[in-house]
Amino acid sequence: REAPNGISDAAIDQRVPKRRRRGRDCAWEEKIAELRAYHAKHGHCLVSQQNKDYPRLARWVRKLRENYRKHGEGKQTYLNSKRIAELNELGFVWRLRENN
Repeated sequence: REAPNGISDAAIDQRVPKRRRRGRDCAWEEKIAELRAYHAKHGHCLVSQQNKDYPRLARWVRKLRENYRKHGEGKQTYLNSKRIAELNELGFVWRLRENN
């Protein structure tokens, strides 16, 4: 998939050294597994920023939403179309509030 600026997800991944990509992929797998476990327990992915039981997961979920917005603007981010699809399968909510 190409971002609005014409840069594909694959092109962005190729600019990141393999060693750094592997570490980032491991971190992604750990966090997505944690979010899946949260979803299995609670039935949703709405991890509150005030949740004292999952503060790191709440921070990560907030960053996902920020990166999703950046991805849509064509900016470089670790969030690619494959990861977005993974989150969509979980029913991830990208926008918590609609602007009036």
